[in-house]
Amino acid sequence: MLDAILKRHSVREFRRDSLSPEVLTELIEAMRLAPSANNIQPWKFIIVTGTNRAKVAGACVQEFVAEAPALVIALSEESRDDYNLAFAVSHLLLEAAARGFGTCVVRSFAEDQVKEVLDIPTNYHVFAVIPVGYARENMDSSHDRKGLASILSWETF
Repeated sequence: MLDAILKRHSVREFRRDSLSPEVLTELIEAMRLAPSANNIQPWKFIIVTGTNRAKVAGACVQEFVAEAPALVIALSEESRDDYNLAFAVSHLLLEAAARGFGTCVVRSFAEDQVKEVLDIPTNYHVFAVIPVGYARENMDSSHDRKGLASILSWETF
């Protein structure tokens, strides 16, 4: 697992190579198995690879979203479930990295536009748009992270 964590990073340049429906379904299976508070599993996921992909990408602030061959939309009925969705999205990011795919969590988008394009009911909240695909360049596994000593305490603060 640590290997996938070390390989994972946000990818903003994708190759156009498509991903098979089987591979995409397996990535969603990783999301489905994520933990949730009281096992409520409040999520729903939409895979977008067809003509709606460009329309959803157009609703996103970041232009690189349009490059990805697949988009995973993570949503729930209530925005208070965001932390549960974060668990599921983390599973996707790690499973994708383990398989050599790049991802990036996008949270800057016109939610009403995404909902309209994908016929999402008004009572649902779009948590994230996650582009998925092969990175255009080799994935750099370096991480600019704080050292453990600056974030870890034992027993007391």
